[in-house]
Amino acid sequence: MSKSNVNQLFTTIKSKNEKFVIKVGKPTNLKFNIFLNFNPHAYPHFIDAIENLSYLMLERVSDYDGESGGLAIKLEKKDVLSEFIEEITEILYRNVENIEPINTTHKGTKNNENKESNIN
Repeated sequence: MSKSNVNQLFTTIKSKNEKFVIKVGKPTNLKFNIFLNFNPHAYPHFIDAIENLSYLMLERVSDYDGESGGLAIKLEKKDVLSEFIEEITEILYRNVENIEPINTTHKGTKNNENKESNIN
């Protein structure tokens, strides 16, 4: 029995500073998975930008270990994969590389020490 093409790598995309890496799996029936070496939940604008692409459906966003994650994507048409690769490169730059991540772990309520200002 031969190994399925589902887990084979299609392409790798790196941010300009090479800190962030996206590995795109080979599409099967217009569906493919993406492995991220960063937690997608720490970059909600990244997820929003992908969801806003009109030619695909974001089926799942996963956080594997708090430091990496993945996306399951379904394309609406088969001829848009190269467009997606170009756009996700720009999305990575705009919404991950140049953005500070948000803290995705809940650490409880912080005691707010803000002082009230007295306005007369």
